[in-house]
Amino acid sequence: MSMEIYYFSGTGNSLAVARDIAEKTKGTLISIPAVMDKQSIKTDADNIGIVFPSYMAHLYGIPLIVERFIKKMEDIGSKYIFAVCTCGGLENFNGLPTLKNLGKIIKSKGGKLSAEYSIKLPMNNLDYSHIPFPIDQNQETMFKNCKNKIEVICQCITNRKKSKYKIVKSLLNWLMTPMYLMLHKVYLTELKEKSKETKDTKLKYYELMPLTDKSINADEKCNGCATCVNVCPVQNIKMIENKPVWQHHCEMCLACVEWCPIKAFINFYPEATIVNIGCGLDTTFDRIDNGKITWIDLDLPDVISLRKKYIHETSRRHFISKSIFDKSWFAEIKNREHVMFMIAGVLYFFNENDIKSLFSDFHSTFPGVEIIFDYCSNKGIGIATKRIGNINPTVSALVSITSSLKRLTIGISFVSGIRFCSSFAACNELPVPEK
Repeated sequence: MSMEIYYFSGTGNSLAVARDIAEKTKGTLISIPAVMDKQSIKTDADNIGIVFPSYMAHLYGIPLIVERFIKKMEDIGSKYIFAVCTCGGLENFNGLPTLKNLGKIIKSKGGKLSAEYSIKLPMNNLDYSHIPFPIDQNQETMFKNCKNKIEVICQCITNRKKSKYKIVKSLLNWLMTPMYLMLHKVYLTELKEKSKETKDTKLKYYELMPLTDKSINADEKCNGCATCVNVCPVQNIKMIENKPVWQHHCEMCLACVEWCPIKAFINFYPEATIVNIGCGLDTTFDRIDNGKITWIDLDLPDVISLRKKYIHETSRRHFISKSIFDKSWFAEIKNREHVMFMIAGVLYFFNENDIKSLFSDFHSTFPGVEIIFDYCSNKGIGIATKRIGNINPTVSALVSITSSLKRLTIGISFVSGIRFCSSFAACNELPVPEK
């Protein structure tokens, strides 16, 4: 029987779960935002999975886009429907009311939620301070439990099994109702604060949630990279005068916050070491410094010599005057924990073997290192050549080779990529030099 897995994910937890389930069940993975432009949603699949994060379960729990998605579905009466909600706090406390509400929405469309599951994963920003109860924050334990639970889920849904212990879950949900009611006012007040509304506002949950982006803004450290625009699943962010501006139809998924490139890494590791390879006169450190990180700028000696005229070293900001291929600089970084390499505008100029060798050395010397870099595809080179004319043949030939990094098999995982111009409607109108 055919299976489709629909998912909504902001920071990646639900995507990871949905992807694993789709792979193990040979199902088709479909992004919920990708189908929301349809008037109605119909499917020939016999089995339908819905994977999403639980938000403010004590108020409602279901992301508004997931509710809108289900209300667009048609002819689901005969379908086997299962749901998996991911949550960062207490699993039953968040999962039970959320899945109960989801079941009601599916029932209103003539369907039935046959199986329901919840999976605990690390919380956004790893901030557990608002939870008034002791909670296990060990990530390795969460990931291990998640993996085991996905195996169980896949076995159940493949055999179209229904959820067990529904009576017990209903009873537990009923017993927790007084606690939900007690916290309802507290978290509604928090939602009003995030929405920048007054305490006496008459706006309800459905109206407040889209306004929560009023508490998110770009400060002077923003470099206008537009990553937040690209990752927002509901196109809620526009670039205006090289700064992101939120449009107030937010899902509160925090993708924009969590995927802010280097800042995301620093959120996890506040005392991390960032190595800016091929730094030139780059000033990223000044924009993202949290007061704790160690920053190392690496470039050729003549470049560093020029850099020192305008930018000064400090106790947490150091310069290294060496080539990227001079492995002697590895010793200055090797024993540091939580290292990220930032490589911008560098890999274009080297051939595939050089890059493979370099990344292989990174892998063997710095196990666990994270690398963020830019590269250009063969198609990109073709477009550039067509628009601009003949490019320096050395650069033209070598830039395209960096796209093969996705295929490296030296123990490095290509985690994700973002197309720089994917959200710019006017990218075809960018001025280009005359031939």
